[in-house]
Amino acid sequence: MRKLLDKKWLFPAAVALLLCVTALGVQLTVSAYIRRSYVKAVVATNEMEKLFGSNLLYGVKNQPEDPDADSWLSAYPFTVSDPNQQSITVPIRIYNYLAEDRDRVNQLDVSYVISFRITGIPSMEGGALAGYSVNGMEIGQKDVVYYLGADGLVTDPNLAAPQTLPGRLPNLNQYDVRIPGADLGKVSIAVKAKRMPNAGEGSYGTDLLYLAARVVPSLASTVQTATVSGGFTYQEGLPEDYAAYNYSIELAGAPTAVMLTWDAELLEIDPFFAKKYGVEPGVGQVIFNMEPGITRIQFYRSGNVDGIGWDALGVTVTER
Repeated sequence: MRKLLDKKWLFPAAVALLLCVTALGVQLTVSAYIRRSYVKAVVATNEMEKLFGSNLLYGVKNQPEDPDADSWLSAYPFTVSDPNQQSITVPIRIYNYLAEDRDRVNQLDVSYVISFRITGIPSMEGGALAGYSVNGMEIGQKDVVYYLGADGLVTDPNLAAPQTLPGRLPNLNQYDVRIPGADLGKVSIAVKAKRMPNAGEGSYGTDLLYLAARVVPSLASTVQTATVSGGFTYQEGLPEDYAAYNYSIELAGAPTAVMLTWDAELLEIDPFFAKKYGVEPGVGQVIFNMEPGITRIQFYRSGNVDGIGWDALGVTVTER
């Protein structure tokens, strides 16, 4: 009788065991897929959470061949409407949030050292300058790199004091560069904010190596037409590898309206941005006014992007 019972239940038990193993395998496979998909999504969205931006400086990801030179700096026109000012202030702001949405904040601390060099000034006796300063601290010589130190401006890079933007809350550091109104249109200001490892951690709070530009103060009437450009901030692999994409728009020159387009069958624009500018569902176009600087916009994958390249997403930006 016992043998009969064993044989009677042997086959159902084996079937139950097989079903359990199969279910477990499916669960593990699904879990692994979800985990991989989550990692891929985070790669893209974490770009948004490692923000390091400026109103006048451009982000630089690649190491320049000669970091000490100024030849690799992109020019940024700073326009002034009144030519009769005795003194002109150029406000350079560095922050850890999205310019158009302060709720989008870098979750990590960002440390950097900042330097300034005034070039193009007409020769003066002894190379001395008058009327040039950073946050009230005098810049006494042209063509000399000044670093912000613990107690003022210094010329020794080893005495540069790291500046910090604490993470998790929106923070901003401002550096007011003053120049004489008489030198408007004659000078440029080379500014470099070089990232540094966070104290005690050895880690960086941003993927950018620098925020930098050659800021050129000039009369608004002498500035060329505004130029706008855009591109994805992270393009390693293919669009199918990610669930979200960050797109950066850079505007140089005067404030202007820009038109952003995308393939609405493949992408959805960030809902906060859509609400702010009245983007209707299923519409792949928006026109909005933009100040000179960098604006970052997030898109979410909504359609099938398997096997296509980045250009096929149809994201473009033009001056309106």
